Amino acid sequence: MDGRVRNLYPGGNTPDGFYSYYNYILPQREAEKIFCIKGGPGTGKSTLMKNIAQHFIKKGEDVDLMWCSSDPSSLDGVLIRNRNIAVVDGTAPHVVDPKNPGAVDEIVNLGDHWDEDELKKYRGEIVECSSHISEFFGYAYGYLKCAQQQQIFMGNMLDRLIPHDRIRELKNRLKLNLDAVTVLKRAEGKAKRDDALGRYDYCGRVKRFFAGAITPAGIKSNITSVANGAGRVIVLDVPVGFRTGRLLRPVAERLADAGLDVEEYYCPMFPEERLEHIVCPGADIAIVTSNDFHTVGADDFDGRVSVIKAAPDKDAWHDEMPEDIFRDLRESSRALMIKAVEMLRKAKEQHDVLEGYYISGMDFSAADAICEKLTDKIENAASGKGSKNTN
Repeated sequence: MDGRVRNLYPGGNTPDGFYSYYNYILPQREAEKIFCIKGGPGTGKSTLMKNIAQHFIKKGEDVDLMWCSSDPSSLDGVLIRNRNIAVVDGTAPHVVDPKNPGAVDEIVNLGDHWDEDELKKYRGEIVECSSHISEFFGYAYGYLKCAQQQQIFMGNMLDRLIPHDRIRELKNRLKLNLDAVTVLKRAEGKAKRDDALGRYDYCGRVKRFFAGAITPAGIKSNITSVANGAGRVIVLDVPVGFRTGRLLRPVAERLADAGLDVEEYYCPMFPEERLEHIVCPGADIAIVTSNDFHTVGADDFDGRVSVIKAAPDKDAWHDEMPEDIFRDLRESSRALMIKAVEMLRKAKEQHDVLEGYYISGMDFSAADAICEKLTDKIENAASGKGSKNTN
């Protein structure tokens, strides 16, 4: 039987540019090994990682696939979960360099196997292509910044249109759902006893990622892939612009304070502050957000599902004007995001041209040999029998 696969994004295109959560893929203290793949565009980094991932998935091992927000068909990283081994793309914009080289990290340099003289023939074209790519990304981020301002406006309106007593009710419903999680209650009881004895000095580990991304192929969402392993799923059904963090932040803190590891998934439009989804494997629970950009319901998950809906109080509209304003903001925000997607698509078209130059100068037979050696090294890493060199 194949291992369980989860699809997520460790980085994203946001209103503030490219935003990276790559440092959460595999913390140094947990890692058996982290392989940093270096090389140019089109040199086989993604193919190498896909081949390694498939090898271990077919062996029945659980694997997290870390996709690229600027090319959703391309991998930026692979985490082989039970082995605590990661293979990551270490090139821009998500530069990953060894923090503890030799002891934890190892560089795998595909650049050793390209024909530099061949690439120099296209020096001018390569530099020009890279310049065009940066230009289109800048346009995309500008559109996203405009869309973000409109979503902030929508959030301000929802703060007035969803009364405080309704927010308290939503928080209480979340609390009641969590109170029914036996593992959490036991963990909280243990934490309380340890605290009374003066030995409570632990907290659950928190990781941060994106479950979706704004990509050249549109707005992507992998909520079901991320949350489907949970036995209990709570769906927050909210309007676009709703500040989900005020409901989910206390939940994440409660789980972590009980000593349970937590995965937090953020909105690419607000990558630092808007927590949208929580997965807690230790408590077998996930809380996910459903809105116009990523709609999910009870039928999308295997576990037991509860739906909590947050909607504006129609009595608070007073007249049609607030509703019309909100609808206009929602539509114009989406239109701006579509414009951003168009710019990302143009950036990818230029990136495809750039890849062509590198493909012409790459020795892919050497890259295939590296993949085989690297797979063997991962197989034997835990026992310390891996080969000494993957290059």
